[in-house]
Amino acid sequence: MRITLLLFLLFLSETINAQHKIKFNYDSAGNQTLRSLCVNCPTSKMANDSIVKEENIITKEEIEQENLISQVKYFPNPVLEELNVNWINSQQSSLQKIDLYSLNGQFIKSFLLSKNQESISIPFNNYAEGYYNLILSFSDNNRKTIKIVKIKN
Repeated sequence: MRITLLLFLLFLSETINAQHKIKFNYDSAGNQTLRSLCVNCPTSKMANDSIVKEENIITKEEIEQENLISQVKYFPNPVLEELNVNWINSQQSSLQKIDLYSLNGQFIKSFLLSKNQESISIPFNNYAEGYYNLILSFSDNNRKTIKIVKIKN
């Protein structure tokens, strides 16, 4: 009985102090920028001389790239006859190709784009109603998938 009680108290003390083993840092906007994991630290608090593994959550370049990709606008969705896609090309990256796939992965059509082109209208009036995927391929090898719903005429 004493051994069981001792093991229970040991387990309880470890779970209470587990929250001190992970440390988070935030920027001025409240976004998480750094996560630190203390491997061999005292259980009461994190020591400065303990082994800490640091992991960057997201880099500035990744944020800028995501902003560029998120500048793609498409409307209307659900689409009846024609889907309009608009985007902004930058010096670092431009939209090169749009591939249209059915929901089951069957390739339907590809649209090659010129470097200075920033919009396209994709006709959907000949396609059956259902779900489709547009895969946008950028010059820096990034891709974005857009889900489109085609409704009946």
